[in-house]
Amino acid sequence: MIEAGAIVRIPFPFSNLGANKKRPVLVLCPPDALGDFLGMAVTSKGHHGKALAIGDADLTSGRLPLASWVRPSKVFTLDAQVVSDRVATVAPAFLQRALRELCDVVGGPVALAGEPPADRAIQDR
Repeated sequence: MIEAGAIVRIPFPFSNLGANKKRPVLVLCPPDALGDFLGMAVTSKGHHGKALAIGDADLTSGRLPLASWVRPSKVFTLDAQVVSDRVATVAPAFLQRALRELCDVVGGPVALAGEPPADRAIQDR
């Protein structure tokens, strides 16, 4: 079962579509009734704008082979059937940070579970 916070590997095609390489993504939400879920790119290159570093303390299980970052500006809709394996799981606090950054990228206010509604969050800023 794929759940929010899991880091899974999926095949990403090369630009010529002739082959692919398995790359990690952070699962942002569980798959819907059709098996689709949102995934955020995970990279070993930290030079991207709003990339968030994933430290060992951010993982509740598994490990990443290299220093890694999530890229809130690279989000994909993916089919759960293409997941090849699970690499790790991030802590709920890290997932919340990644979701906040995603909302910041798309320009919307956010109120995550347990927080005041978005309109109140704006007033409190």
